[in-house]
Amino acid sequence: MNPGFREVLSKVQEVLGKYPNRDYTVLRDVEGRVRVIVEDTQGAIPEGDIHKLEQDLRGALGGWLGQSTPVWGLRKKREKLTPSEKLIVEELDRTRVSLGNNVHLVERHVAKAAWTGQTPYSPPWSLEDVRNDQAPPILTFFSHKGGVGRSTALIATGLLLAREGEDVVLVDLDLEAPGLSVIFGEDLVPDLGVLDLLAIPEAGNTPIDEEPVKRATFTVTDNALVGDGRLRVLTAGKIDDAYMEMLARLDVHAGARRNDLLVRMKALFQTIQAAWQPKWILVDARAGFHDLGGLMLASLSHAAVMVLTANPQSDHGLRRVVRLLKAPHTSAGGPPIPLVLAHGLAPAPGSGGQAERDRVRERAYDILLQEYYSSETAPSLGAEGQPHDPLPLPWVPALRGQGGTLDVEVAELLREKPYQDLLARVRDTIR
Repeated sequence: MNPGFREVLSKVQEVLGKYPNRDYTVLRDVEGRVRVIVEDTQGAIPEGDIHKLEQDLRGALGGWLGQSTPVWGLRKKREKLTPSEKLIVEELDRTRVSLGNNVHLVERHVAKAAWTGQTPYSPPWSLEDVRNDQAPPILTFFSHKGGVGRSTALIATGLLLAREGEDVVLVDLDLEAPGLSVIFGEDLVPDLGVLDLLAIPEAGNTPIDEEPVKRATFTVTDNALVGDGRLRVLTAGKIDDAYMEMLARLDVHAGARRNDLLVRMKALFQTIQAAWQPKWILVDARAGFHDLGGLMLASLSHAAVMVLTANPQSDHGLRRVVRLLKAPHTSAGGPPIPLVLAHGLAPAPGSGGQAERDRVRERAYDILLQEYYSSETAPSLGAEGQPHDPLPLPWVPALRGQGGTLDVEVAELLREKPYQDLLARVRDTIR
């Protein structure tokens, strides 16, 4: 009987534990099947040992063991490897992670690579440049669940900044359910969008010119909304048959050629910066574990705003998000990517919902204490303004179902104190 997917690695380690004094690299392919490379730096590995190990692994794993050359021995000392073998060993050394007891793992994914920690942190410019006012912060708004006020929080932040005279660009990366353009007026939607800019051949090596980026962007000109500032919206794209075809191919591209996509996304932000020199770039990411959201959080953002709720589902999303944000610290010793939490659909002050707000805060604290904070510098639960301290964004009936064009009355709601507090927290976190 085949073990379950979750049991495979423990079964592999159990078998390999019977063959000590060698190094093992477990390769798990995109279908979940495993192969094992056995390395003995002291000399050759007897063919009989390879055959016996393969038999034991087949008995333990069944169909989870690869069919073609499931166990491969490196039979020479490293200094005697052929050039092709050296390339293989160098790649393994670069990508594998230790499972303990001389066993290492290399995972291969078609999708969700950023969420599994396999994408390097590589923003278009550094947080130091942001804090020295040499470049804008790229701020990603994320939620594990949809319908909790993520896009509303992003729009409110953009409007507040614009009314303060700032130059802001909103980028719609919610490609499966784009909506930023419609909110400001469907007649403003350009023929091009983010998806058109990403879905091209050899995306990793092709620069992005300013002209198509400008074609994919519109400017909000209503002074009642933006005051004296400037708010630009880089749309997802025109929703037609071509959009769906591009989206289908982008999903494949995100897995099979994710490094190219990362380079392409960096180039997009660099072109935005060159075209307009904005003070802020706010990105609306897809709810849930979508590839582009993971890429933004793991690799490209200078800070993240996560909107969570009292629903326990939010805890799973928060745990994964803070692991991504902590990854630069874990890998290179730097600080984690800054985080702001907001409590979406929160009970209004005075409504008797303090117990719910306390529960959300306590759960966030427990998760960040395990996954994000350094043990030496972790704040106390009662510390205000810290990453674990979610800002309540109360549920407002007037915003319910607000998916059409933004009007002045609704814009007034987005300038009220909860969203002002959110902007203040964002500024404190980034600066």
